[in-house]
Amino acid sequence: MTEITSTRRRLETPWCAEPDALDRILDDLEKHTLSPGLGAFGFISRSPRWIRPADAERYAGCAHILGNFDSYSGVFEVITDDADVIERLSTAIARNMATPEYAEAKRRYEQERAERKAAMAEDHQHRIALSEVIHGK
Repeated sequence: MTEITSTRRRLETPWCAEPDALDRILDDLEKHTLSPGLGAFGFISRSPRWIRPADAERYAGCAHILGNFDSYSGVFEVITDDADVIERLSTAIARNMATPEYAEAKRRYEQERAERKAAMAEDHQHRIALSEVIHGK
């Protein structure tokens, strides 16, 4: 069983979504750099935990493959127990992640994440200081 739950929009008809296809996903993986944001959690889960019991039953034994691209919004989601599909996507994802472009995207992602974390920590310290001024602590 292979289910591709993602859809695509054509530039000429962006208001009209159409089902995605495995060959388009593989083509995109060859042409576009994966977004490291989802890669932090892994692009492929071979034994996902489904939230809804109906999904857990329906997709028992399936892998969940999810990704997006760095400079192109082309989200893909595949749920499958087909070993050939899993292997083809695993290989394409591994090749994509081995490129210098992915390494650069990952470096940028990690730098931006560290900057956001530092900004949040600084904001938190300002809020504590303001609270102490207001409440006289």
